Amino acid sequence: MATVLNQTGTTAVLGIRDRAILETFYSTGIRRLELIHLGLYDIDLDRGTLMVRQGKGKRDRMLPIGERAVAWVEKYLNEVRPELATAQSWPPPRANRPCSSPTWAHCSTPIG
Repeated sequence: MATVLNQTGTTAVLGIRDRAILETFYSTGIRRLELIHLGLYDIDLDRGTLMVRQGKGKRDRMLPIGERAVAWVEKYLNEVRPELATAQSWPPPRANRPCSSPTWAHCSTPIG
């Protein structure tokens, strides 16, 4: 798993974003579509919890999120997201709106 996580290139802006995504997947076990539909209000960094709304079976559930994932999400929110909001790069941050499933390929960079 460390090999996959280390391939994100955490010196680049998109690499930090991708690392936060992968750490969240690894820490919580959420599904791809559940991650796509997360909003800023769905993660409580202080409590270390993540709220999945209308997940599999149309059920809401609260999950713990590990300290390492929280640290990467905080790094993304504090350092990278503001930079992406001002940059003219694709994809632009979506003001608390999720990426649609068909465009998910444009919302992340391939690893490997």
